[in-house]
Amino acid sequence: MTTIQLIQPVEPQRDEQGYWTHPDIPNFDEDAAAYTAWLKEQRLTVRSVWLEWEEEDHPAYASYFEIESNDIREWKPEHPPGWFLLGIWDTEDGPVATFAKREEPEHKQCTCGPVRHWECNAGSKARGGA
Repeated sequence: MTTIQLIQPVEPQRDEQGYWTHPDIPNFDEDAAAYTAWLKEQRLTVRSVWLEWEEEDHPAYASYFEIESNDIREWKPEHPPGWFLLGIWDTEDGPVATFAKREEPEHKQCTCGPVRHWECNAGSKARGGA
């Protein structure tokens, strides 16, 4: 059985303008299908928040949208408990922060005992394994 290395929360080290990418995210080269497949493999649900949702008098909003500076260091998007930051990126629609939460697999009783179903023989067979 192949073991998948699950991405874990890390302390963000934002750059001089306030952007950051989790160091364990592979480079998908803007391949949305590959990114979506990776999220599924990682059992991650993601949510994004946009700088443009902030009040117009927020320092980062003013810096980015009014002064047209890429400096968003003052933007400190918050996330609910249990979520962790995947990255803060600049997009054609403005800065976005994306947070992730791992969905835990269901614990089911199966022929192997009370294990995570995706790790047991029955789970492997259901996925097309031996």
